[in-house]
Amino acid sequence: MRINKKLLIYIVLIIPFIKPQIINFIDTLNKINYVLKAIAAIYILKLYISKILIAQKKCSKFLICIIIYNLLLIISTIINKGNIVQCIGVSFGNIIIVMLTEVMIFDDIKIMFKTYIFVLDLYFGINTIGLILFPGGLYNGINFLGIDNRFIFYYLPLLCFRFCYSYMEFNKIRIIDYIIYIICLCTLIYTWSVSAMIGLMLYMILFVSIGRIKGIEKIFNLTTYSVSMLITNYLIVIQKIQYNFKGFLENILHKDATFTQRTLIWEKVLTCIKKNIIIGNGYEYENVTIQKINGANHAHNNILMILYRGGILLFLTYIAMIGLVIKKMKKYRDKKIAKVISFTILISFIMTIFDTFDFALYFVIFQLGYYIEKIVVASKSKLLKEGEK
Repeated sequence: MRINKKLLIYIVLIIPFIKPQIINFIDTLNKINYVLKAIAAIYILKLYISKILIAQKKCSKFLICIIIYNLLLIISTIINKGNIVQCIGVSFGNIIIVMLTEVMIFDDIKIMFKTYIFVLDLYFGINTIGLILFPGGLYNGINFLGIDNRFIFYYLPLLCFRFCYSYMEFNKIRIIDYIIYIICLCTLIYTWSVSAMIGLMLYMILFVSIGRIKGIEKIFNLTTYSVSMLITNYLIVIQKIQYNFKGFLENILHKDATFTQRTLIWEKVLTCIKKNIIIGNGYEYENVTIQKINGANHAHNNILMILYRGGILLFLTYIAMIGLVIKKMKKYRDKKIAKVISFTILISFIMTIFDTFDFALYFVIFQLGYYIEKIVVASKSKLLKEGEK
């Protein structure tokens, strides 16, 4: 991939906000990353003001929703006297990366995809080589992208960006995309990250159905995925229907019906949620959370974690964000790129039943759905130009 000046600038700006997990365990690198993040954030704010607020004379509803979401989290943390510094850092990072993505979308959608693909390809490559050469981990047993159940935080966005870019530029998924997909899947099988492994396997359904089964999007779309996500969470977390499939879980997936003690954690979290149902418990210090929820540092369920940290107010903001994306996607749900985005969100929904998706790129995937019209228009322009040749 040839790097031009604009692409290089965006790569440099985005790297501090998508740091590999290993940096968290190396204090010096972590401090350097904080400094780089602060410098990049100032430049990104300047870009956003000039290219969006002044040039476009508006702020997107999606960004407003993200700002409200993170402000509620900060307010809850202040009220509950939690880890305010870390909360502000995480929240500000989420807002800034959404701002930068919006700038790139309005500037050049192609460059936006290339920026994310370059960085995530780089991380994917280093992590894969590291697993081969240092199977015990690069640093104190930690891999480049962290422990094995964190790999999906990078793999899922990478595959989504790659598939969308390929459909936009070539109207098909390329061989290189399939190769990277297979390596990602093999890595998860090797480390036996079950929920992430099953999530990526679901992409096979997309490969088989996309462009072949007409009208499938009338049933399988972001609306049905979102409703199914809420129902499934209720059935598994509250009703515990997984105990009806105990044999399959234990004999095939080698997982117990408690999902490695997750059900015990969920019970503790639900008790805490009921005590602070409106505004939640905020972003707590890790030792406080561990004490309260059965020795875990998070809820191992995204919806529960949202309710735990921000109560009903934060949860309703999260639902509002999804609602904005559903509204935008509805008109274009028959497009291949829209199917990739909505299916990636479905995969993330499935995995968030068993884990907390507390990372900025999770919001960026939704942001792609919010700007689906611009991506589809860019895709059509590319095809029209090729048709004229």
